[in-house]
Amino acid sequence: MNMRPTTIIALLACLPLTACTWAKLTPGGETVEVITAEQAKDCKKVGRTTNSVKHKVIGVKRASYQVKDELSRLARNSAARMDGDSVVADSDIVEGEQTYNVYRCKE
Repeated sequence: MNMRPTTIIALLACLPLTACTWAKLTPGGETVEVITAEQAKDCKKVGRTTNSVKHKVIGVKRASYQVKDELSRLARNSAARMDGDSVVADSDIVEGEQTYNVYRCKE
């Protein structure tokens, strides 16, 4: 494949976009923990949340750790709105989407 220099430069300029984090923690989300199912066994389940983020940018797959981090941030923000203090991943990440159970562990 023979690429023009301008095409190569444009593609290289877009690569940093795949590393961006768009999901920011809210003040409430900062107080929510990501825990394991074992840690949640004595907690009260208050709901579920399903979140999604872009898993590809301009056709380039984003790093899995970045997608996972953003999904957990969104889950923590959602849990805070539901009066939860902890979240547990309840599914695998599929095309940038994951479901979490929301718990209240601290009374």
